[in-house]
Amino acid sequence: HSAELLQLALESAGAGIWERDLVTEIVQLCPQSCRMLGLPDSQSGVITQAEWLKMVDVRDVEQIQQCVGDPSSILSPHVQEFRIQRPNGDVRWIRVSARILLDQAGHPNRLVGLMFDDTDRKRAEDVLRESEERFRLVQEASLIGTFVTNTKHGTIGSSRFYRNLGLPEDTG
Repeated sequence: HSAELLQLALESAGAGIWERDLVTEIVQLCPQSCRMLGLPDSQSGVITQAEWLKMVDVRDVEQIQQCVGDPSSILSPHVQEFRIQRPNGDVRWIRVSARILLDQAGHPNRLVGLMFDDTDRKRAEDVLRESEERFRLVQEASLIGTFVTNTKHGTIGSSRFYRNLGLPEDTG
């Protein structure tokens, strides 16, 4: 019963489970993790660490290799965000939470964690960042300053607002 509840909770959260054996370098993926990575349904969910690293986008390989190079440094939960390239060429943002597990002798033997597809969130952040930059450029080009006033913080203005008043830009 508890295994069914765990599976339901993971599916509801959009999470996949993964596990890496530090001796054999074999990575086991649950079906949800396989789907996130764009692996075919026929995939057994077992890949090598080298196969895993081949999926990591070249822009993020270095940060991943630092982590996988010394997994024993992950004694407490560790979170990383990086891009992967699916077999069909689609690039997705993946967030993994990892933790080292020790064998009976106290030596690191497995790295386990959860995997999330954060692509929609990252794309929304990019759209917001681009929108804010366009807004800032329009303000600068039109010499418009903006400000917000509230009882807790007083008036907080843009650098253009303060320049228009003849005050230093960092007056806020």
